[in-house]
Amino acid sequence: MLLNSIFRNFRWWGVTKKIAFVGIFFLVFYITLFGFLLYTDRYVDDLDGNLPYQYPVWGWDSPEYIRLADHLIGDNFFSLDGQYPEILRTPAYPILLALTKILFGSYKVVILFQIILTLWSGFLIYKIGKKLYDSRVGAIAGGIFLLNPSTIFNSLVYLTDAPFTFLIVLIAYMLFFKDTSNVEVSGLANGALIAGLTLAVATLTRPIALYLPVLVVAGYLVLFRARGLRSNIKVLIFFVIGFAVIVFPWMLRNKIETGNFTVSSISLYNLTYFNTPDFLAKKFGADSIELSSYNEKLHASPLHEARPMVSLTELQKLPLSFLGLYPVPYALYHVSSLPTFFLSSSVRYIVQVTDNSTVKELFSLKENAPNILSLLKGGKFLELFETLRHQLLFTVDRVALLVITILAFIAPLFLPKGVRMQGLFLIALILYFAILTGPASIPRYRLPADPFILLLASVSFLSLWDFLKKKKV
Repeated sequence: MLLNSIFRNFRWWGVTKKIAFVGIFFLVFYITLFGFLLYTDRYVDDLDGNLPYQYPVWGWDSPEYIRLADHLIGDNFFSLDGQYPEILRTPAYPILLALTKILFGSYKVVILFQIILTLWSGFLIYKIGKKLYDSRVGAIAGGIFLLNPSTIFNSLVYLTDAPFTFLIVLIAYMLFFKDTSNVEVSGLANGALIAGLTLAVATLTRPIALYLPVLVVAGYLVLFRARGLRSNIKVLIFFVIGFAVIVFPWMLRNKIETGNFTVSSISLYNLTYFNTPDFLAKKFGADSIELSSYNEKLHASPLHEARPMVSLTELQKLPLSFLGLYPVPYALYHVSSLPTFFLSSSVRYIVQVTDNSTVKELFSLKENAPNILSLLKGGKFLELFETLRHQLLFTVDRVALLVITILAFIAPLFLPKGVRMQGLFLIALILYFAILTGPASIPRYRLPADPFILLLASVSFLSLWDFLKKKKV
C-alpha cells in the first residue's frame, strides 16, 4: 500500500515504476561503493596518496574546498587562510559544504546529496532523450551516464563536477526540452527566471559557465522564433535578471575585496601557469630561450598563484605579451587540444589520481607512463603501439570514446526535422565546454558535456540499428 502510494506520487513527476526501481538500484549501488571506499581508505590502504587528508577529500582542488568551508564556518570569511579574500575559487560549492557541516555535523553528507543529484541528472537525461527522439535514447544515454566511471568517481568525492553537471542538464531541460506548448508568456518568464538563477548558481560553482547566457539567449531566439521576437525578449529578460541578481553581487564583492570586477581568476591561472608555458615548450622546446624568459618573468611577477591583490588586467600582460607574438600558432595549439577533451580516458585518469601503487599495478599504469595523445601528435607510433598493448582497458575506453564522439556529431543527420535544431544546440553546448576548457583539459572537465554527447550518440546508434533491422527484414 505504501509503495503504491509512493509510486502514484512519482507519476506526478513522470516517474514510472520501472524508472523508480532503476533509481533505487543505482542509489544502493552508489551508496555501497561510497561505503566501500570509506572503509578501504581508513582500514586497508590510503587511496589518493595524500596522507594529511582522508577520502572523500581527493587531489588538489578538494582540500581547498574544505579549507574554504572551514573558514566560512569559523570566520564567516571566504578565504583559504583566514587573512586574504579568495578570488580563484567560487563560493557555491564551499557554501554547500559549510551548510552541510552546520546542519548535519559532517561534510560527508554532501556525498549523499551529490549521489541524489547524479541520479536526478540521469532522470533528466532520460526525459531529454524521450523528447529528442524516443524513450530508448533516454534510457541508453541515462544508463551509460550513471555507469560512466567518471560520473561515479566525481559523485563520490568533494569536487564540483557532479553538482555542476546536474545544474547544466537541468537548465537545458527547463529551457529547451520541457513541454511548454500550453504555457502562457508569463509562465515562460517565470521558468526563465528560475533557469537564470540556476545558471548563476552553476557559474558560482564552476566559472566556465559565465559565458553560457550568450549561447542560451542565441539558442532560445532561434529555436523558439515561432513564438515571436517580442515574446522571446520578454522571457529572456527574466532569464538575464535571474542570472545577474546572483552573479553581479559576487563580482562586486571581488571588486571591493581585490580591485577586480570578475567572477574568478581561474582563466588567468590556466593561461599563465599552464597554457602559455606548455605552448612555448611545444613550439620552441623545453630548453628554449623563449620558455626560460617567460618562466623568469613569471617568477618575478606578483601573481601569487592567480590570487592577486592587484589588477588582473595588469597581470594578464605577461602571458599576452608572449602569446601576442604568435596568435595563429597559439590558436592552432588551442584547437589541437580538442581531441584531448573528447578522447582522454576517464578510467586512466581515475587510476592515475588514485596515486596508489597497488591500484596502478593492477591496471598496468607505470610511473611516468606516456600520454597516448602526446605520442600520437609526436608521431612516436612504435611507443604508441606498445603503450596501447600494455594498457588494454584504457585502449578500449579510448576507442569507445572515439566511436561515441563520432556518433554524437553525426546525430543531426538522423534527428527528426522538428528537433534537429535542438540537436544542433546540444552540439554547440558540447563545443562550448570543449573550446573553453582548452589545453588544460582532463577527463573530469568533460563531465558537463557527457550527457549531451551520450544523448546524441544514442540517437545515431539507434537510427543505424533500426535501419539495419529494416534492411534485414
